[in-house]
Formats: sequence, C-alpha cells, structure tokens
Amino acid sequence: MKSPIRPASPFLLLLMLATWQTGCARAVDSLATYSYPDVIVSPTKVRDLDETLVAETRRSAFYAVTVTQGGKSEEAYVMYTPNPHESGNLSLSPDTHWTNFSFSGKVTVTVACLQSPVHGVDVYPSRKAPSVVVEGNTASFELDSSTAQLPLQLYLRINDEREHPLFLFADPPEQDVPDRSDSSRVDIIRIGDHIETVRAKLASGKPYAVFEEGVHSWGADTTGEYAGYQLPYPSGKRIYIPGGAYVIGTFDGIDVHDSRVYGRGVLSACGKDRISGLPGIPYSMIHQAGDASDQVIEGIVTTDPPHFHLTFRGQVTVDNVKMFGYWHQTDGTVTGDNSVVKNTFMKTNDDYIKLYSNYSYHENNTMFHQVNGAPFQLCWGSQNGDNNIVKDTYIVFSSYSPGENHKLNTAIINSRNGSGNVTENNIWDGIYIDNGCHKLIGLNAQDEHDSIFRNFTIRNVYLNTGFADSPQDGGSYLANGDDANFINIQFENLFINGDPITGTNPGKDVDGDGKIWFINGGEYVTFRQ
Repeated sequence: MKSPIRPASPFLLLLMLATWQTGCARAVDSLATYSYPDVIVSPTKVRDLDETLVAETRRSAFYAVTVTQGGKSEEAYVMYTPNPHESGNLSLSPDTHWTNFSFSGKVTVTVACLQSPVHGVDVYPSRKAPSVVVEGNTASFELDSSTAQLPLQLYLRINDEREHPLFLFADPPEQDVPDRSDSSRVDIIRIGDHIETVRAKLASGKPYAVFEEGVHSWGADTTGEYAGYQLPYPSGKRIYIPGGAYVIGTFDGIDVHDSRVYGRGVLSACGKDRISGLPGIPYSMIHQAGDASDQVIEGIVTTDPPHFHLTFRGQVTVDNVKMFGYWHQTDGTVTGDNSVVKNTFMKTNDDYIKLYSNYSYHENNTMFHQVNGAPFQLCWGSQNGDNNIVKDTYIVFSSYSPGENHKLNTAIINSRNGSGNVTENNIWDGIYIDNGCHKLIGLNAQDEHDSIFRNFTIRNVYLNTGFADSPQDGGSYLANGDDANFINIQFENLFINGDPITGTNPGKDVDGDGKIWFINGGEYVTFRQ
C-alpha cells in the first residue's frame, strides 16, 4: 500500500522558496571582466618591409570602460591596436580599440573618453543600440541579459571620431569552464612553458588544455618560413583560452573531429611574417585541412593574423568570435559544407565570409567593412557555394577605396566568377547597413567565361546613408557580362534611405546626385515589396 502524500509544512515551504530565490539570484547576476598588461606587444619589424610590421598592442589611452553590477564596479580592459600601415589603401583603415566582458542580469556600462569631454555618441548597429546618457567625459548605458540578446557587439563612435572607433563586446556567461584542479583531465599551459612542452600538452590524451592568464609568447620560430609558432589542433580536444590570456601563435590540424577552441581570451599572431597567397593558408589563426566534423570555435578574439583568421575544410560551428586585421588577405571565415557561422564580429581587411561551401548557415553577424574585400564573397575563379542561408547581417560601417580592383571586389554581396560555373540557390534575409556602402551587390562574370547566377533571394535590406556618402561609386551592378548570366534573382523589401526600390524604379537615383543603384539584370532580376 502506498504511503499517503502529506503537504509540506509552512516552514519547509518558506525554506524551499528562500533557497530557490537565492539560487536564482546567483544564476541571474554574474559579471566577469579581464585584465592584461599595460603593454602586451611592442611595435617592431620582422623584416624591412612595412607589410611585416608587428602590430603594437597595449592599453588604450583614448578610452576606459567600467562595468557596474549590484553597486560594485569593475574595470574592463580596453585593448588598443593601431594600424601599422602608413601608405596605400591599407593606411585607410582606422585604429582599433575594443573591450569584452561576460555577464548575466543587469549591468551599467560607463565609457570614459580620456582625451576630451564627450559631446556625442552614436552606437551601432542602430537596431540594437541602447539609450546612452552623456555626462562630462563619460557615456553610460544599461544592459539587461534578458533583453539584450547576448552576445551583443557594439560599435561606438564618440565625438564623431572616425579614426579611433571603440568596439564593445558583451558576452553571455561561459559554459564548460574546465576544472583546473582536475589534473587527470586538464593540462595547464603555464606562462614560460617551453614551446615543446606546450605542444606536448596540446597533443596529450587529456580532454582539456587550459592556457594560464597572461601573455604566452615564444619568440620567433626559426625552423620554418613563418616567424611565429604553429600549435597542434588535434581531435577530441577542448582548448580553453580564458579572458586575460593572450596567446601569440596559430593552430593547425588535419582531419580534426570533436574539438573545440573557446574562451574569452585572445589568439594573436601580432602580424608576424605575413604570408601571401596559397602558401599562407596553413598559417591562418586556426586552420584545419582534410576531412572534419563536430568542431566549435567560440567566444575568443583573433587578431593580426599572418593570413586568414579561420580556415576549415570540414564542418565547423563558429560562434561569437571577434576578428581584427589590417593587412590585405586577413579574410574572416572559410568553412566547409553544413557549417554554421553566427554571432561573430569582423573588422578584417579582405573577404569577411567566404560562401565557398554548400548548405551553410550564417546568422547575426556584425561587420565593420574596411577597404579591401567583400562582406560576402560568393566565388573566386572556380570556387563557389550553393544552397546557403544568411540571416540578419549588420554592417555598421563600409569603407571605400578608389581603384578599379576595389570597384570589382568590395560590394556587400560580391563574386569574381571566372570559370564558367553555376552559383545558385542562396538566400539573404535581413541586411542592415547603418552608414552606407558604395555597392550593395556586384556579381561579376569575368573574362570570356559564361558564368551563371541562379535562384538568389535577397530580402529585407535596409541601407541607410548615416555619416557616409552613399552610394560612393556610382551604384550597384549585377555583372560585367550580359543579362543571360542571371536566372531568377529576386529582391524583396529593399529600402535605400527609407525609399523602396521596386520593379518600376530599380535604377532609382535615391540621393538625386546622378548615381544609379542598379545596372544590368533586365528581365531576369525582379524587385518587389
């Protein structure tokens, strides 16, 4: 016979309620900020060419950020990397100041301008911008993790300053943080470990490798063509780079399965010995060749790569990674079929997302588009990608550089299709451009090749001029070839400065300056609201 169920006593119910409320408070309210030395990397030259300058990295002298929760304030280190290039198109990209922190609950973020009083702040993406209160030399705003849709990646333009943008990354609390006391499962990579010790720990059979907080640098590798060190990226490994860790190196692997590189720290090559063209690809910040699956790159910052940021020939999920670079060919992501790229921030200086694979999914990515490359590169020569979906892309700034090559290679959606192949069945849903672009779409069929672009849907595009001149280069174009290169290219809900572009005005001169937005396309391209 079953025992009767008796109601709990009032005292027990109150105790359970108090315990539950206390547990909720601990789960909801949390804050983590990260510390680094005042000088992380001093500027030097690897070789005698400007292209091989090592990027200086130090605490910002322009901005200071504090985050307050529950009456307690913590400093969030603002990192500064100036553009090391002094001539040519590369010199046109602004310096970089950035900070990150992780939280849940509610926080107040205060930005102090260390050079002058604050008389104005613009925050982008405008659709995600919090309300800002300006007082003296500070600007402050509140964030609530229940409504802010973390991770939140913001570009702050203070006092109309274009040369010194500030980027603020508010991350969710970390998951799967390794227990450093569990020596049976975790290898700790300590400051001062010899490079071979580091490689051995990364390649060991333990499931976790954790970099200690601080700057990990092993000088110059004299054994190969690259001045920095390549670290192993093996299968079945969780490589954790916590906030406060600054790792100067790159990762390289082949046929990698069930692996993860994650945390809130920094992976940097400091611009060491930049390598052009195909020989440079294995020296991307994280490179994986061969077959692969179940890979995750999450939360970290990658900066100043010798070549690309992330190159993966197999399936990978890239989540909440922030990427910075100045040199041309610092492309963002190259991923294999069935990959996911989401919640990233990119201020690179070549193609940001290469859609060279099939059935990939990209969502909630934010871009500060510098002078070289395209936010979305569909194909280059014989490479192309089909059946890809892109949702909710935020272009907070799009730079412009003169020159014919840049006209052909910097549209928001771009291709340099030169081998007569077919690119088809790609969807963009939600492109939000705050500060103009000189081209929205540029599908180029090169040379004598009869390339085909088929079944594209580009919907819910909101392009606003902002503080930039738009369009800057006489409009968008759909190809250098003839109309027959296009089959079923559809634009739905396209607005430029609030004006709808429809089937009756696809070439509308929105700004009244004689610049027409769309040329070519003909009957194969449709515009509708």
